[in-house]
Amino acid sequence: MEPKDADAYFGQVIRHLAPTTRRGKADALSVFFQYLELRHSVELYSLTGIAVRCPLDEMNRQRGTTQLLIRVPPSEREISDLFQGGLTYWRPAASSPPARATSRRHGL
Repeated sequence: MEPKDADAYFGQVIRHLAPTTRRGKADALSVFFQYLELRHSVELYSLTGIAVRCPLDEMNRQRGTTQLLIRVPPSEREISDLFQGGLTYWRPAASSPPARATSRRHGL
């Protein structure tokens, strides 16, 4: 997919759809290409010889904030630390009075 393909799709194919629908499709496409750039750009470049690049340039991106963000999953070590009680970076916050009050009201 190249910028001209995105221009044709957003400018002709889905032009009749509601702005929020077009926005959602543009956001999903942007997030997909962010994922490819972050996780698979080296592999795709070695297979195809083409660098991964989002076809939506700054001029064609929808305006406003995006709700879709990339979620990077935790590492195996972080997961094991979580379930084995090895995470200690949050414990000092429990000594503050607002944190204690919140934990009393809502639990940890």
